[in-house]
Amino acid sequence: MGFHPYINYMVYWCSKRRRLLLLENNLFPKVVKSAFFIALSVLLCRVTHGYFAAVLALLGIVWAFRNDQGKAASCYMLFPFLVIMNPFILPKEGICGLALRLGPIIMAAALFLSGSKKVGRHTIPIGAISFYLVVAAISSISGYAPLISFLKIINFVVLIVGIWFGLKNIDCNHEASVNMRCFFLAMTVVLIGGSLVTLFFPAIGYLTSVSFFLQTNPDLSMEELNAIVASGGGVRLFAGITNQSQCLAVVLPCTLAWLACDMLFVERRVSLFHLLLLISGLPLIYMTRARVAFVAASVAIFMIYFWCFRKIRMPAKVKSALSLLMVIGAFIVGGYGIYAESKDEAISRWLRKTEDTSSDSRSFTEALTESRMGLIENSMRDFRRNPLFGKGFQVTEDMKGIKGFRLSAAIEKGVLPIMVLGETGVIGLLAFGIFLISFYYGCVARRLIVTMSLFTIFLACNMAEAVFFSPGGAGGILWVVCVGGGFIIDTHIKLRNRAEAAMMALPPMQGIS
Repeated sequence: MGFHPYINYMVYWCSKRRRLLLLENNLFPKVVKSAFFIALSVLLCRVTHGYFAAVLALLGIVWAFRNDQGKAASCYMLFPFLVIMNPFILPKEGICGLALRLGPIIMAAALFLSGSKKVGRHTIPIGAISFYLVVAAISSISGYAPLISFLKIINFVVLIVGIWFGLKNIDCNHEASVNMRCFFLAMTVVLIGGSLVTLFFPAIGYLTSVSFFLQTNPDLSMEELNAIVASGGGVRLFAGITNQSQCLAVVLPCTLAWLACDMLFVERRVSLFHLLLLISGLPLIYMTRARVAFVAASVAIFMIYFWCFRKIRMPAKVKSALSLLMVIGAFIVGGYGIYAESKDEAISRWLRKTEDTSSDSRSFTEALTESRMGLIENSMRDFRRNPLFGKGFQVTEDMKGIKGFRLSAAIEKGVLPIMVLGETGVIGLLAFGIFLISFYYGCVARRLIVTMSLFTIFLACNMAEAVFFSPGGAGGILWVVCVGGGFIIDTHIKLRNRAEAAMMALPPMQGIS
């Protein structure tokens, strides 16, 4: 028996909106399951010495070809999270390190093959990065270490391809978008909750400080390390469950910014779950003793309060309550900072990176810039040697003459614009500028408000810790959280607005003939 077309239309949109609301109402169990899956993956990777990472890659491939977009993309984005894991929790030796690097390459190929068949325009506007990568490849031909540069270009392309195709047209799949949101919430829970747990195991949580002791006395036992760090010996740099305090210092502010955007744009209410995580994460930022964390957190607060608040669709009372909470929180943090500074110069010691400010003869500006001036000078030296194309993508002069395959070739360059200028010259800087203009224009045109906001915080992190092109370090997880995570929130906003607009646009009901 056929129904009137109006009734069919109304039933279609009502069922679609109801399905989305049901998925949202079942959010907490999904987050718990995702958090359990992440924690179990870390445990199994440790127990099997990395072989389970290969199993994860195979699972991702199967889910990709079965068009289970949410699970496939979550599995792929889990790898950058495993890469930054504390070596006391997940050692990266032997097969584990190899699996964590080869797994994403195979999964990215699977996501490319499955995602290339999808037709639609709901994608992340990062295509213009290809122009910069072409310039980087040209620069690397005559650079310090061409083979290493080309391998790093491939590694970065793999990261971008996996994120782009993994989330392509995810707006066509309500369940996949909700599953991805649950995955990011679960990853936030594991990052913050796991880091809080490491406070009871100082030798793990303060890994960066512990490494200083191990350099001079590698025979120290875990109990001895716990005792030394717990007693306040040395510079206490908190790393949590990550592999370095600097890593946690850039990842945590971006993760908390994503969490705040999720509460503001998706929940559109004061969520105790979100607030608990935000309040728990803020002290950890300070404990890293990293100045880049201060920069990232400051930009995050600025973007959320002065930009995101203007774009939120929520009742005026809720918006006022959230605004009041942010103002109160700012006053509390500011008041505590003034108290801590007046008591024992805690803020000065943090910004100067010293335990005794009285014996520090440097000016405040010198203390802030000293650790980066050498890196900036090295990049400018590379630029002067080849102003047009620089001296190669993600390599240093120390790598000159290295031949053959290297699984790891970590570098430290400091400031993103100067790094781009030294590696790819004026041409590369122009190409990178074109990418940034294209990205922001694409975000504005597609109304990707959260993606644009989080990407800005990501860039701010790179003004002090240049990890933009480092998928094997903190850069990989930052791309996942800021670009992938931001796109998921924007997708959820789009789906909800689409359903609500369809309900509001229903024509007046007429008699049925």
